[in-house]
Amino acid sequence: IRDRLKCRSFQWFLDEIAPDLSLTYPPFEPPDYANGTIQTAKDLGTCLDNGAREYGDIILYGCHSGGTQYFSLSWKKTLRIDSEQFCWQVPHELGKPVTTSNCQNRDHVPAQSWRYDPDTQQIQSEAKGWCVEADWKTRVAKMAMCDQDNIDQRWIFKFVNRQLIEKQFPPFPGHKDMF
Repeated sequence: IRDRLKCRSFQWFLDEIAPDLSLTYPPFEPPDYANGTIQTAKDLGTCLDNGAREYGDIILYGCHSGGTQYFSLSWKKTLRIDSEQFCWQVPHELGKPVTTSNCQNRDHVPAQSWRYDPDTQQIQSEAKGWCVEADWKTRVAKMAMCDQDNIDQRWIFKFVNRQLIEKQFPPFPGHKDMF
């Protein structure tokens, strides 16, 4: 019956129809690019925090290493909160705070795609090209034009998989050195 219906093999399906299947749905969850608490370089006693809210702004708060301060930059380039149900979302306007929303389980959601440069210590939105900056007046993480010399844009992850980052991400535009 397979011959009569001109059916093809499953291997043909994998090769011709879904060659990216294992990239989109890997059999094992790939390691994070970075994870753990995220400290400000300006004040190592201050960390990013989701404020114990499912939805809301990412805030600056005293470091305590609790679940509200555990973030992971996943293989999908999303910055996830400890629960992995909520992700960072870039705002529509420059100067507005980074917020959290439900993680979209599609392949690439620009508003939830981020990258980290371990040399400049900047977190950048892939959609907008803006960087996360500490706003000490309002105690939130806001979006700003990237400036490698601005210490308020420098963030220190507890763990960074530098080798994986260097393999996956080209240097930031305007980066002075290659990795």
